[in-house]
Amino acid sequence: MAITEQFCGESIWFRLEGLGQSHLIKIPMFFVKLLDQTLTGWNLNPCAEAKRPEISLDFNGFEFVITSTLIKPVPVRTDLVDALNEFLLSLAYLTTAKISGARLLHCGAYSQDGLNIVVVGDKNAGKSSLVFEKAKGGGTILADDLLVWMPSLAQVMCMGLPLRMRRPVFGLRGSSFENKFVAGKQIAYAEKTVFKVAEAGFCFTPDKICQIDNRNLKEVSFIRWPQIIEKHIISDTFLMTADCGSP
Repeated sequence: MAITEQFCGESIWFRLEGLGQSHLIKIPMFFVKLLDQTLTGWNLNPCAEAKRPEISLDFNGFEFVITSTLIKPVPVRTDLVDALNEFLLSLAYLTTAKISGARLLHCGAYSQDGLNIVVVGDKNAGKSSLVFEKAKGGGTILADDLLVWMPSLAQVMCMGLPLRMRRPVFGLRGSSFENKFVAGKQIAYAEKTVFKVAEAGFCFTPDKICQIDNRNLKEVSFIRWPQIIEKHIISDTFLMTADCGSP
């Protein structure tokens, strides 16, 4: 589903609730519809104007500008789906920063035959393609790209983010979900009703951790789990600024 609507209207204050957290955001109505189409297990409710949003998105007629209470600056985007991608990344960073001791893990994950499997690998190793194949086969997607790792509990938490694929997305033509992707110039996100996606806040201890390289999948021995997890932890440079407390 290509995005062709005109982007207009003032940004409005909302509470975005999920994972036991509440985030104050300020976004236009067209972006509200986009989040509603893609996020699983999150609730979005209008709220009174506050002092400072944790994430805001504005469209100036040419560019989508996202600001946040995170140290990590957000690139300005001209494509709506690229802006959605940046917003979801900011949400992932913000969520993780609010959980004591939590880290953001770069991985894919899915449920198969009653087992929760986490897949790690370098960029372009084939994680997204593997997760996409599992999704098309009816499996439950636990993560397309990111999970919250909580070392003290030896658990990971799902974020309810949609399946993301680089364009063109192969394997869609003629399928029942051919027109169920929100498509931008470079990437496409699946609508939340297309595949089985675990809700934000679902926690689990992995049954298996596998490493993928050049689309070849190999199970990691249990003794190497800490090492392999640490290797794929995302830098903490996204941590919140000192003045980003609740408005």
